[in-house]
Amino acid sequence: GLIKLGVVHLTQPNLSIFMDCPRTDNLHAMKRIQICASELAQTGISFSVHVNGRTDRDFERWGAFLASSPNIEQVAFEFATGSRAEERQKDYVGRLSMLSQVADRPLDLFCRGGFPLTGDLRRIFRRVYTVDADPFMKTVNRQKIVSDENGVRRSQRQPTLPGQSIGELLQRNIQSRARLIDCGG
Repeated sequence: GLIKLGVVHLTQPNLSIFMDCPRTDNLHAMKRIQICASELAQTGISFSVHVNGRTDRDFERWGAFLASSPNIEQVAFEFATGSRAEERQKDYVGRLSMLSQVADRPLDLFCRGGFPLTGDLRRIFRRVYTVDADPFMKTVNRQKIVSDENGVRRSQRQPTLPGQSIGELLQRNIQSRARLIDCGG
């Protein structure tokens, strides 16, 4: 059905890995991610494996999985929730770098969040794609993304008239976010 809809790429579900639960819950989530990847591989649709884990050993397992799955050329990672803490992000960049090395082939990364890390990630992966709902959310809330003279991003109210199109505001917000990402911000 997805092929008939014209889907050209999927990022598989991000099955959360929690710190305050039994370890078996984490292992079960990682197993489900791998099962989902195997099922997607059978469809012929391009997809990204959503690598997720808490420990170095989790990422060693992901490395072994990628090394034994040469058809997988894309991975996904999410820096917007559990791995959002700045002090943990560098650890995750290191773990993602290890995955890229163990896979022993160029990989693409689909990334949610972690925009300050974009430069580091671009040195590790063949291509880095960022997923960001912020421009859309700012637009529907009638806010414009702006940067001050120091490059710090903030939002500015952008009222509209009833029935007025917000398409131009959305385009401007997308362009503002893209400039921030290109600058590693």
